[in-house]
Amino acid sequence: MNATDLSRYQDNDFDLTCFMDAAHHMESKSDLIRVLTEIDRVTSTDGFIYFTDLTRPKTRLIADHFSCMISNLNQNLGSFEHHSAEFHHSILASWTQEEILSSTPKTNKRNWIYITQPGFSYSHTLIGIPKGLKFVNPNPLKPSKARTLLPKKLKILYKIHLVIMILSRKKRINFKKNGKLLF
Repeated sequence: MNATDLSRYQDNDFDLTCFMDAAHHMESKSDLIRVLTEIDRVTSTDGFIYFTDLTRPKTRLIADHFSCMISNLNQNLGSFEHHSAEFHHSILASWTQEEILSSTPKTNKRNWIYITQPGFSYSHTLIGIPKGLKFVNPNPLKPSKARTLLPKKLKILYKIHLVIMILSRKKRINFKKNGKLLF
């Protein structure tokens, strides 16, 4: 399926739309923008969007060292050598934080939360939540109104990513009237 064209689906068709580990296969930033715009369009106003992928490091040197580290780890686990080359290519093809954030749909339909790991970030997650619903509290020890508002079928997604959110930085994306991003 071509995620840049979801015209076979109507607006607001889905309660949850996921796009996982595939953005680095987009050939251009305009393709990335089309994907994010399309998944926003087909997701209902009270629905959720989950988008995650690798993050391209700030320099080629960092990307090379990170790929080498993963390659060494894979060798110790008995993985095939060609997986390391594919991973290195994927890291180099992935999008930066700035590219993802500037591609996020500017819509009144939902709020966007950007999540990445502290320190060296190797992946990022973008979560679209319905307007009016506050960000899901990542601390399971404190009650969260947002968590109790999640539909039953989405609570599993919440639990899976609970650990990621606890260990990650989160930024709420706000838009100025002129469309520039504020972080």
